[in-house]
Amino acid sequence: VDLPRVNFPREVPIGQTVYVCGSWSGWSEVEPMEGGRNGVYKCHVALGVSGREEFFLTCDRDGSLSSGKRQPATIHPLVSNAGRDSQVVGPDVQGRDLHFLIDGAADNAHAGAVYQIEFVWTEETKSVSWTTVEPTDSESLAVIGSEFEHRYYLAGSWLRSGELQEMMLQEDGTFEASFQVGPRAQEEFYIVCDRDKRQLIFPESARTWKEGGQVFGPNDMRGDRSWLVRGSLYQAITIRLSIPSSEMMRVTVSSSTLGTRRWGS
Repeated sequence: VDLPRVNFPREVPIGQTVYVCGSWSGWSEVEPMEGGRNGVYKCHVALGVSGREEFFLTCDRDGSLSSGKRQPATIHPLVSNAGRDSQVVGPDVQGRDLHFLIDGAADNAHAGAVYQIEFVWTEETKSVSWTTVEPTDSESLAVIGSEFEHRYYLAGSWLRSGELQEMMLQEDGTFEASFQVGPRAQEEFYIVCDRDKRQLIFPESARTWKEGGQVFGPNDMRGDRSWLVRGSLYQAITIRLSIPSSEMMRVTVSSSTLGTRRWGS
């Protein structure tokens, strides 16, 4: 007599090590969460300049999203940009681009604010939530990703589709890149953080030419918004990005003949 096959659970919650991976490290690092013996895991992260951070969880210590790697088995929500207490599933490999989103604006929290992420995993349930930590309490905490150095790239009309041009870190802490205007006498660009299509920096309107106005991001809400540069053929243009730790980002566009245009505070 053929007996029914037993389908064992892929991961048993008790005693598992759970790791967190997020936009605060460009999706390149996984860090173990604290606790777990009673099914409760915790870690602490700080919001970057955008006031937003995305993340997922995994039981795979090699489960980052570094370029060229396979999709790891993740613990994730069923929708992208999921809020706290959303339904949680996994570990499985169906979680591509399905991340939890800590949105500081919803809590009136700004860049630098520290959050505690809590994951509860028992045989009956999985849940993910996060809360802000008082500044006086955060000084003694191990904050994940706080030392990570982000990299920034130009996505521009002078480049081939999908190609990015890295902005180089300068001695004053800004990022800079240059290019030449092509035969159309104009070019458009926006900025990509850590080669992540969900972490874009852009102006407040499409084909922004007039200086002034806010700089938005990094996030995935760019739409068709980009900066516009006009100039003569082969004219050299320099783009500079400034990211203060707790202030608004600034973008400048400059050339020897057009002068300098500025956006941000």
